[in-house]
Amino acid sequence: MFRFLCAVFSFAALVSAATADPLPVLDPDVRPQWAAVGHLNKGGFKTRAQCTGTLVGPDLVLTAAHCVGGPDGWLARVGDIRFVAGWDRGSFVYHGPTEAVRVHPAYVSSKGIRKIGYDVAVVQLQDPVPQDKVTPIPVTQTVSDRGSFALLGYHTQRPHLISGRFDCAHALNGSNIFAVDCEVIGGNSGGPALRDLDGVWTVAGVITARSNQAGENLAYVARLNQWVFDEIDASFARYPSY
Repeated sequence: MFRFLCAVFSFAALVSAATADPLPVLDPDVRPQWAAVGHLNKGGFKTRAQCTGTLVGPDLVLTAAHCVGGPDGWLARVGDIRFVAGWDRGSFVYHGPTEAVRVHPAYVSSKGIRKIGYDVAVVQLQDPVPQDKVTPIPVTQTVSDRGSFALLGYHTQRPHLISGRFDCAHALNGSNIFAVDCEVIGGNSGGPALRDLDGVWTVAGVITARSNQAGENLAYVARLNQWVFDEIDASFARYPSY
């Protein structure tokens, strides 16, 4: 019914079908506005194998749990994981190593479609990202079937430029997931699904999987929940003057 999109480090990456229509590259004048969305890689930041992560706190990056290998994968070597904000064909706004990685506590025990709803992790950076370089994107629990969603990320067909769409329609609603009708492929895992709330694009979920049914081009998104909000609150508490 669905497939995980990518596993940068320890899982097999999804190979897109030839007919896949991935998110298009953003225009050059738009890309700088989304510097908080970046590569999340193991080791060097020029590697083609990657997921996407979003800065949501001074030192906190939101991504998918399968991107960091889950609780028994690459977590023993978190210092190898790099977040690269605003990556753009060799230039970037910020990059740095990680201090810790935490996976949603329900991810391991969940199965099936519930598992993709808990496929969420946070990467704590060793240092806060300077405010004059990148501003964290706000988050929300509000998900409505009205209006459009935006999906952003670095996919494997164009790994060195941020891609996205801002016209994705709501397609499915669940207790801990929702889906939108934009095609996503390998590399988009961990990227943000955003809603426009009062003129501000706000993260409402994490891209975790895509539909595996013929004729469907749906992106599955894990809703943000209290565990994520607690992690974000803790990030801002570590840097109260941020």
